[in-house]
Amino acid sequence: MVEAFPLSPNGNSNPARRANRLLNTVGWFRRIGEALLVARRSLAGVASLAWMGIIWWTSSFSPPPAPRQYGWRSVAQNFLHAPAYGFLALLFILALPRRGKWPQFTRAEQVLVVLGALSYGIVDELHQSQVPNRDLSVLDLASDITAPICVLIIISYLGRAGATESGLARRFVLGLLACLACATAAAYAPRFFPEIAWF
Repeated sequence: MVEAFPLSPNGNSNPARRANRLLNTVGWFRRIGEALLVARRSLAGVASLAWMGIIWWTSSFSPPPAPRQYGWRSVAQNFLHAPAYGFLALLFILALPRRGKWPQFTRAEQVLVVLGALSYGIVDELHQSQVPNRDLSVLDLASDITAPICVLIIISYLGRAGATESGLARRFVLGLLACLACATAAAYAPRFFPEIAWF
Protein backbone atom coordinates (compact mmCIF):
# COMPACT_ATOMS: atom_id res chain seq x y z
CA MET A 1 0.00 0.00 0.00
CA VAL A 2 1.31 3.48 -0.80
CA GLU A 3 1.02 6.71 1.09
CA ALA A 4 -1.42 9.00 -0.70
CA PHE A 5 -0.25 12.44 -1.69
CA PRO A 6 -1.98 15.52 -0.25
CA LEU A 7 -4.56 16.52 -2.87
CA SER A 8 -5.65 19.84 -1.44
CA PRO A 9 -3.22 22.73 -1.14
CA ASN A 10 -2.44 24.26 2.25
CA GLY A 11 -4.22 27.44 3.18
CA ASN A 12 -0.92 29.32 3.03
CA SER A 13 -0.05 28.33 -0.58
CA ASN A 14 0.75 31.29 -2.80
CA PRO A 15 -0.07 31.91 -6.52
CA ALA A 16 3.50 31.08 -7.61
CA ARG A 17 3.30 27.68 -5.93
CA ARG A 18 -0.08 27.02 -7.54
CA ALA A 19 1.27 28.04 -10.98
CA ASN A 20 4.25 25.72 -10.52
CA ARG A 21 1.87 22.91 -9.54
CA LEU A 22 -0.10 23.44 -12.77
CA LEU A 23 3.05 23.16 -14.91
CA ASN A 24 4.46 19.90 -13.60
CA THR A 25 3.70 16.53 -15.15
CA VAL A 26 3.09 14.80 -11.83
CA GLY A 27 0.41 17.40 -11.06
CA TRP A 28 -1.25 16.92 -14.44
CA PHE A 29 -1.38 13.15 -14.09
CA ARG A 30 -2.79 13.52 -10.58
CA ARG A 31 -5.49 15.87 -11.85
CA ILE A 32 -6.42 13.40 -14.60
CA GLY A 33 -6.58 10.67 -11.96
CA GLU A 34 -8.75 12.80 -9.69
CA ALA A 35 -11.13 13.50 -12.60
CA LEU A 36 -11.38 9.78 -13.42
CA LEU A 37 -12.03 8.92 -9.79
CA VAL A 38 -15.13 11.12 -9.76
CA ALA A 39 -16.90 8.37 -11.73
CA ARG A 40 -18.65 5.61 -9.81
CA ARG A 41 -16.95 2.23 -9.55
CA SER A 42 -19.91 0.62 -11.32
CA LEU A 43 -19.34 2.92 -14.31
CA ALA A 44 -15.71 1.79 -14.44
CA GLY A 45 -16.94 -1.81 -14.47
CA VAL A 46 -19.24 -1.09 -17.41
CA ALA A 47 -16.41 0.76 -19.19
CA SER A 48 -14.16 -2.29 -18.67
CA LEU A 49 -16.72 -4.53 -20.33
CA ALA A 50 -17.15 -2.05 -23.18
CA TRP A 51 -13.37 -1.87 -23.72
CA MET A 52 -13.13 -5.68 -23.75
CA GLY A 53 -15.86 -5.62 -26.40
CA ILE A 54 -13.83 -3.17 -28.49
CA ILE A 55 -10.73 -5.39 -28.21
CA TRP A 56 -12.85 -8.40 -29.26
CA TRP A 57 -14.30 -6.45 -32.19
CA THR A 58 -10.89 -5.31 -33.49
CA SER A 59 -9.61 -8.89 -33.18
CA SER A 60 -12.48 -10.11 -35.35
CA PHE A 61 -11.15 -8.51 -38.53
CA SER A 62 -9.36 -10.91 -40.83
CA PRO A 63 -6.23 -9.43 -42.40
CA PRO A 64 -5.46 -10.32 -46.03
CA PRO A 65 -3.38 -13.49 -46.39
CA ALA A 66 0.31 -12.69 -46.55
CA PRO A 67 3.62 -14.21 -45.48
CA ARG A 68 4.66 -13.24 -41.97
CA GLN A 69 6.19 -9.78 -42.01
CA TYR A 70 9.20 -8.68 -40.00
CA GLY A 71 10.50 -5.20 -39.31
CA TRP A 72 9.17 -2.11 -37.61
CA ARG A 73 5.60 -2.64 -38.87
CA SER A 74 5.41 -6.03 -37.24
CA VAL A 75 6.83 -4.61 -33.99
CA ALA A 76 4.33 -1.72 -34.14
CA GLN A 77 1.41 -4.12 -34.65
CA ASN A 78 2.50 -6.21 -31.68
CA PHE A 79 3.07 -3.06 -29.61
CA LEU A 80 -0.64 -2.23 -29.91
CA HIS A 81 -1.28 -4.81 -27.20
CA ALA A 82 0.40 -2.49 -24.68
CA PRO A 83 -2.00 0.49 -24.86
CA ALA A 84 -5.01 -1.81 -25.27
CA TYR A 85 -4.28 -3.84 -22.13
CA GLY A 86 -2.74 -0.94 -20.22
CA PHE A 87 -6.01 0.96 -20.63
CA LEU A 88 -7.97 -2.14 -19.64
CA ALA A 89 -5.88 -2.33 -16.45
CA LEU A 90 -6.62 1.35 -15.75
CA LEU A 91 -10.36 0.65 -16.01
CA PHE A 92 -9.98 -2.35 -13.70
CA ILE A 93 -8.15 -0.12 -11.21
CA LEU A 94 -10.97 2.44 -11.30
CA ALA A 95 -13.42 -0.37 -10.45
CA LEU A 96 -11.46 -1.39 -7.33
CA PRO A 97 -12.54 -0.31 -3.82
CA ARG A 98 -11.24 3.17 -3.02
CA ARG A 99 -9.38 4.27 0.06
CA GLY A 100 -9.03 8.01 0.36
CA LYS A 101 -8.68 10.15 -2.74
CA TRP A 102 -6.23 8.02 -4.70
CA PRO A 103 -6.05 4.29 -5.55
CA GLN A 104 -4.08 2.45 -2.88
CA PHE A 105 -3.67 -1.17 -3.87
CA THR A 106 -3.28 -4.17 -1.66
CA ARG A 107 -1.00 -6.86 -3.08
CA ALA A 108 -4.07 -9.03 -3.75
CA GLU A 109 -5.72 -6.22 -5.76
CA GLN A 110 -2.58 -5.74 -7.84
CA VAL A 111 -2.53 -9.45 -8.64
CA LEU A 112 -6.25 -9.30 -9.44
CA VAL A 113 -5.72 -6.49 -11.99
CA VAL A 114 -2.85 -8.33 -13.72
CA LEU A 115 -4.68 -11.68 -13.71
CA GLY A 116 -7.83 -9.99 -15.03
CA ALA A 117 -5.92 -8.52 -17.97
CA LEU A 118 -4.09 -11.81 -18.59
CA SER A 119 -7.34 -13.80 -18.45
CA TYR A 120 -8.96 -11.59 -21.03
CA GLY A 121 -5.77 -11.71 -23.11
CA ILE A 122 -6.07 -15.52 -23.18
CA VAL A 123 -9.75 -15.29 -24.13
CA ASP A 124 -8.94 -12.89 -26.96
CA GLU A 125 -6.01 -14.99 -28.22
CA LEU A 126 -8.32 -18.02 -28.35
CA HIS A 127 -10.82 -15.86 -30.24
CA GLN A 128 -8.12 -14.77 -32.70
CA SER A 129 -7.22 -18.40 -33.35
CA GLN A 130 -10.70 -18.78 -34.89
CA VAL A 131 -10.32 -15.73 -37.16
CA PRO A 132 -8.93 -16.42 -40.66
CA ASN A 133 -5.30 -15.25 -41.10
CA ARG A 134 -4.92 -14.63 -37.39
CA ASP A 135 -3.32 -16.89 -34.82
CA LEU A 136 -2.95 -17.50 -31.13
CA SER A 137 0.41 -16.32 -29.80
CA VAL A 138 1.72 -16.92 -26.31
CA LEU A 139 4.17 -14.09 -26.96
CA ASP A 140 1.33 -11.57 -27.24
CA LEU A 141 0.33 -12.46 -23.68
CA ALA A 142 3.65 -11.04 -22.45
CA SER A 143 2.51 -7.59 -23.59
CA ASP A 144 -0.93 -8.22 -22.14
CA ILE A 145 0.55 -8.51 -18.63
CA THR A 146 3.55 -6.18 -18.97
CA ALA A 147 1.42 -3.12 -19.75
CA PRO A 148 -0.91 -3.59 -16.74
CA ILE A 149 2.10 -4.05 -14.43
CA CYS A 150 3.57 -0.78 -15.77
CA VAL A 151 0.25 1.02 -15.24
CA LEU A 152 0.08 -0.24 -11.65
CA ILE A 153 3.65 0.91 -10.98
CA ILE A 154 3.03 4.40 -12.38
CA ILE A 155 -0.29 4.91 -10.57
CA SER A 156 1.23 3.67 -7.30
CA TYR A 157 4.14 6.06 -7.75
CA LEU A 158 1.85 9.01 -8.46
CA GLY A 159 0.13 8.30 -5.15
CA ARG A 160 3.33 8.91 -3.20
CA ALA A 161 3.75 12.27 -1.53
CA GLY A 162 7.37 12.42 -2.73
CA ALA A 163 6.70 11.66 -6.41
CA THR A 164 9.00 13.67 -8.69
CA GLU A 165 9.15 14.50 -12.39
CA SER A 166 12.31 12.45 -12.87
CA GLY A 167 10.90 9.48 -10.97
CA LEU A 168 7.73 9.52 -13.09
CA ALA A 169 9.72 9.92 -16.34
CA ARG A 170 12.02 7.03 -15.38
CA ARG A 171 9.10 4.69 -14.70
CA PHE A 172 7.31 5.78 -17.86
CA VAL A 173 10.36 5.24 -20.08
CA LEU A 174 11.18 1.88 -18.48
CA GLY A 175 7.56 0.82 -18.97
CA LEU A 176 7.65 1.79 -22.65
CA LEU A 177 10.93 -0.08 -23.12
CA ALA A 178 9.50 -3.18 -21.42
CA CYS A 179 6.43 -3.11 -23.69
CA LEU A 180 8.63 -2.50 -26.74
CA ALA A 181 10.80 -5.47 -25.75
CA CYS A 182 7.69 -7.68 -25.56
CA ALA A 183 6.48 -6.43 -28.96
CA THR A 184 9.91 -7.05 -30.51
CA ALA A 185 10.03 -10.57 -29.05
CA ALA A 186 6.53 -11.31 -30.38
CA ALA A 187 7.57 -10.03 -33.82
CA TYR A 188 10.93 -11.80 -34.13
CA ALA A 189 10.97 -14.88 -31.86
CA PRO A 190 9.03 -17.04 -34.38
CA ARG A 191 11.59 -16.12 -37.04
CA PHE A 192 14.67 -16.93 -34.98
CA PHE A 193 13.18 -19.94 -33.19
CA PRO A 194 10.88 -21.56 -35.77
CA GLU A 195 11.22 -24.96 -34.11
CA ILE A 196 9.29 -23.70 -31.06
CA ALA A 197 5.50 -23.87 -31.22
CA TRP A 198 4.47 -20.32 -30.27
CA PHE A 199 0.90 -21.30 -31.11
